Amino acid sequence: MVTICYTINSLQHLPKGVVAQILNHTEELTMNVIALVHEIKDERPDFLESMPIDDVKSFCKANGYKITKVYDDDGQLINDIKLKKIRPKRIVFWGTYEDYPELDRLCNKLGINLITIFPMLV
Repeated sequence: MVTICYTINSLQHLPKGVVAQILNHTEELTMNVIALVHEIKDERPDFLESMPIDDVKSFCKANGYKITKVYDDDGQLINDIKLKKIRPKRIVFWGTYEDYPELDRLCNKLGINLITIFPMLV
C-alpha cells in the first residue's frame, strides 16, 4: 500500500493545479478496484468462518481500496476488460492464481494488479 502524507501547511504553498494533481493521484490509488468473488453453492460455507465476499470487502477496507464493481463471473470480467468497458487498477479475488489463468495473463499484459486474499496464499 502506498501512503502519501501532506500537511495542510505544505499544500497551501503549492499552486492549485499541483494540489489537484496530488489529490487526483491519491484517489486513483484507492479507486477503480474490482472484486471477483464466486458464490459458493456447495457445503463449504458450513466450514468457513466468513464468506469470500466479506473477506474481500474487509481486505479492501483495511487497505483503503474502494470497490467499484463486484463480479461473480471471471469470463464476464475478462470480456469487460478486453472490450474496455472497465479499466481496473486492481482486481481483488478470493482464490488461487491457478483458478484464473486467462485473467492472470491478461492482468500481467495490461499492468493490472491481481491480488489474491486466499487464506493459504496470504
